[in-house]
Amino acid sequence: MPLFSEADEAAIAEAIANAENATSGEIVAVVTRDSGSYLYAPILWAALAALLIPWPFIYLTWLPVQWIYLGQLLGFVLLAASLSPQRIRLALVPRSRKHERAHRRAVEQFLVQNLATTKGRTGVLIFVSAAERYAEVIADLEIYEKVAKERWQAIAVPVASLNPLAPGRNSGVAGSTKGSAAWRFGKIRCNGPAASFA
Repeated sequence: MPLFSEADEAAIAEAIANAENATSGEIVAVVTRDSGSYLYAPILWAALAALLIPWPFIYLTWLPVQWIYLGQLLGFVLLAASLSPQRIRLALVPRSRKHERAHRRAVEQFLVQNLATTKGRTGVLIFVSAAERYAEVIADLEIYEKVAKERWQAIAVPVASLNPLAPGRNSGVAGSTKGSAAWRFGKIRCNGPAASFA
């Protein structure tokens, strides 16, 4: 299921084209369902639980070691399978780790989209990772210095309120703000000397 309808995509494309026509910036918007699979999380938690499973059986029962070992393996497999759905996997991963992964993905996209090599260093990436509830704007050095900090802050508000997974969200560029309080807006970053602000 796509994150946006065709009408939403057209509205986003039109907004980007209008912004590019009014400025020297080259703007790319990337909205992704998630920034990582986090498949290690259910395996890690299941392995930790499996290490604890045999101890009560060893000390409190007379079961043979082979049966305890099979119970341990079965516990690992069942727990890993039950923790594998994406919603549960995401809940197992600390928020800071998810945001770190989403930020890394944003930087990767900035480079993959060749925004670091634009003429005049005017590339801007608007990045949203829905599963991590993370949004970030990365601007290249020249455009970052040309635009006032207040303007960057004004850009941050609608990007942070974007919630493409909200049920019954509004059509348009900045979907429903329902549930947006839990979103984290990453810093507006400059692709150059350390010049970012919260």
